Order: sequence, then structure tokens, then C-alpha cells
Amino acid sequence: MEKYVLGFAFNSAKDYVVMIRKNKPNWQKGCLNGVGGKIEEGEIPATAMVREFEEETGVKTNELQWIYLGTMGNSQWICHLFTTHGDDLMKAETRTDEEISVYPVEEITKGDYRMISNIPFLIELCRDADRPQKVSLTYAE
Repeated sequence: MEKYVLGFAFNSAKDYVVMIRKNKPNWQKGCLNGVGGKIEEGEIPATAMVREFEEETGVKTNELQWIYLGTMGNSQWICHLFTTHGDDLMKAETRTDEEISVYPVEEITKGDYRMISNIPFLIELCRDADRPQKVSLTYAE
């Protein structure tokens, strides 16, 4: 089973979000997504989220900054969903071959952006994470 993390980082007012324009895998190429990636052998999801965010954005965070919201997946993959907020996160910039940008939430969730179909839902879910909640989304095989 493939294991991943996905995080949505907002400014303190939660009206801007850090997004990445994916080059890979092919089915995501050109689409906007949250920041994340594969969990390495022996790594826990929160540590992977911190590592992936720094590798892709250049912004250092720590495990306590990320709020764990739950999982999504099927029998072949699982993705651990995280969120965080803080104005320092808006210093994110491109560090890999995939472009990092900061977008107004209202624009990105209602605008004409190419993204994976569940991203507007996940952005709103993560933005509203101050209330205690955990999710488990199962996708068809």
C-alpha cells in the first residue's frame, strides 16, 4: 500500500492557501493540489508532512503546527490529511520542479483553476479545522 501526506497551509486569517502545481504523477499533471508526498519507510505521517512541506516550499514547520484531520484512500493507497495556519507560511516559494503559489481561498474554491476534483472540498474542510473533527474518505478502486 502506498502511503502519502497532504497538507493545506493557510495564513492566520485563513483567507489565503499555499498550493502546488503538480508535474507528477501524470494524472495530476498541471493541476493544483495541497503540498505533500510519499511517507518514507519508518516515518510517521506528521514527520513526513513537516519534511515534505519544507522540501517543497522552503518553510520550516514542526509536527505540533500541523493538525491531523484523518485519512482518505482505498485498498491500494492511503493519504493522511493535515492543515495548519500562520502568516509565516505565506513565505512559501518554489523549491522543486513543481511551482508553489499562494492563492486567495475564495478565488481558488470558486474560480476557474485546474485542480483535482476534491480539492475545493478539502480546502474548506481544512480551513474549518478549529472545530474538533476527524474524517475518513474511502475512494472506489
